[in-house]
Amino acid sequence: MKPIAAPSLVDFLGLAVLALTWGSSFFFVEIALESFGPLAIAGSRIAIAAVFLTIVARLKGHRLPDNARDWKLLFLAGAIGTAIPFSLIAWGQSYISSSEAAILMSFTPLATLFFAHWMTDDEKITGGKIAGLVVGLLGVLVLVGGGAAGDSSSGVMSIAGKLAVLMAAMGYGASALLLRRASRMPTFVGAAGVLLASAP
Repeated sequence: MKPIAAPSLVDFLGLAVLALTWGSSFFFVEIALESFGPLAIAGSRIAIAAVFLTIVARLKGHRLPDNARDWKLLFLAGAIGTAIPFSLIAWGQSYISSSEAAILMSFTPLATLFFAHWMTDDEKITGGKIAGLVVGLLGVLVLVGGGAAGDSSSGVMSIAGKLAVLMAAMGYGASALLLRRASRMPTFVGAAGVLLASAP
């Protein structure tokens, strides 16, 4: 087995930029909710990204799929991993803070691990993975804290908001596994296709 190279400074910087870019989206959604509804925010995010990635794919000389089988997969992945999650996150953030939403989205790799057992042939859950899943889930619950409980209607809606974001995380996890079947497509083609398929 080929040894895994130790991560370099560039790797850590890349990870930091990715975390900042991805994490900041929750902050900007929170600001956008002051003026727009959840569906408008989700739809505009998808549409802008779809146009941008389609242009990039074309500039790189790639063409979008030309068969129904690929588009069916892209539509399914787009619904499960983009349209529905983006809408759920924006709606959920109407009742919870951006920091809570970002923390709850850390459930994504845990959901991926769970779905991989049923959706793949080579990533079955083992004892070690179950232990990691439990520890990870407990970590998310500890970070979210006791604020999920409440007797008032605002408390109930807070719980609903958190559940919406958790469902979005599950959608991300399932979608990532679905897109494995599109692995023969160039990366930008798959990404652009998913966003075009889920655009309003």
